[in-house]
Amino acid sequence: MLKTKILQIYNLEQELDLFAKSIQWVFFWELIRFNIISKILRDIKIIDNKSTKKFWKGILKGFIRWFVKPPRVIPNSKILFVKSPRKISISNGYKDIYTDYIIDYIKDSIHITVWDIQYLEDHYILGHNYDAVLDPLFVLANIQKKFRLISLSIKEEELIWYINKKINHIFDISIDIKPIVIEAIKKFLFYKTIFSVLLRKTDLKVVVSVNKNQLYNQALYSVAKDKGIITIELQHGVITKYHRWYYIPRTLRLHYNPDYIFTWGNYWNQFINIKNTKAIATGFPHFEILKKFSSKEVGLWRNNVLVINQPIFGDKLLKKVIDISKSLYQYKFLFKIHPSEKKEMYINILQKLWIHNIEIIWDELDIYDLFSISDFQLGVCSTALYEGLWYGLTTLIIDFPCSEYLEDLVKQSIVHKVKDIEEIKSILAKWPVGSKYFDKEAFFKSNSLYNFGFEISKLLWNTLDF
Repeated sequence: MLKTKILQIYNLEQELDLFAKSIQWVFFWELIRFNIISKILRDIKIIDNKSTKKFWKGILKGFIRWFVKPPRVIPNSKILFVKSPRKISISNGYKDIYTDYIIDYIKDSIHITVWDIQYLEDHYILGHNYDAVLDPLFVLANIQKKFRLISLSIKEEELIWYINKKINHIFDISIDIKPIVIEAIKKFLFYKTIFSVLLRKTDLKVVVSVNKNQLYNQALYSVAKDKGIITIELQHGVITKYHRWYYIPRTLRLHYNPDYIFTWGNYWNQFINIKNTKAIATGFPHFEILKKFSSKEVGLWRNNVLVINQPIFGDKLLKKVIDISKSLYQYKFLFKIHPSEKKEMYINILQKLWIHNIEIIWDELDIYDLFSISDFQLGVCSTALYEGLWYGLTTLIIDFPCSEYLEDLVKQSIVHKVKDIEEIKSILAKWPVGSKYFDKEAFFKSNSLYNFGFEISKLLWNTLDF
């Protein structure tokens, strides 16, 4: 499944030396790798198609924000934070779980600038702790690509054609990568031009960001490096040897990657083998802080099975759980959908089937509250599964594409990969003896905020006067 296809892509990258190839002096494969692999996996039906936002819907709001909080660097700022567009609902707003805690921790001790990115077409950030928004740049990037001309040489045309031919042959699909390559280069060059202006006269020493597979971040890293600014990426999800971006099968020096990746724990560092990117374990503040507010009574059987869905599976996991629930009517299945999913779709499926031991949960209960009232969790490859392991939940992995992400934990019997109802029944019957020892510190290093401050201080030591 996914593992086989990813390995085929790795082999193609090595055969054609794709990371060393350039078009218009841009190392294009770094820009498009994630999207091309995702498109291949969708075309061969390994993952579901994800819905995309309508471009024109965001134009008006984008230009309004241009006048309200245009992209800029606050004078005397030493650190620039670029927030993640993926935020979670907390109370009356949305919070970036990767940067907000760190920003609150250091903002009183050093001058910083915070750039934000829209979520669900708006900025619902508690406290509005951002100085500028990048949305107008995304609008302009989409407009300028329609008018910006790129003239490819015959050699460049042949290169794209040959890569396209190899991909279609290997995966038995019919995709055209040329428009993807051209659009990526146009946007990348546009972002580089803008960031070169924004960072021209600043005192910035460090850029901290999330999602290096985004074009704007790759352009920002490129500009920052040219200006001698340290670049740091914060881990924002599972990192494994089958990840579509983070893992490179052989040690290479890349061009648009950060200098450092601050990970949640030493376990994740083994999968980052980019020659000019160093992985440092600092921890995951959001998880460390919120887990303190949820408690779990040990030894109390609750018969709750927490199911963690992901958008890439659509309703496939729910249909699987429906089949499971019919044979395990004594259990209640708490089906937690992703914040970006629509609850109504799942509820409609259940209502038609008169299923009563499955409950669809969106944001009514926090994931950590769900961990505390469950003894089992079931999923495929979500980050939340690792957090559930910290809570001691017996973990069952459904044999879907991407379940390969946890294959090393399966081999160690820390999690259990299941293919049918009988396997699930067997594992549930063994409660509370279900999993081997889970090294919490290796996956989620403690004292995360202190660790971040300490590592930042070390990096700044040679660039700042203390």
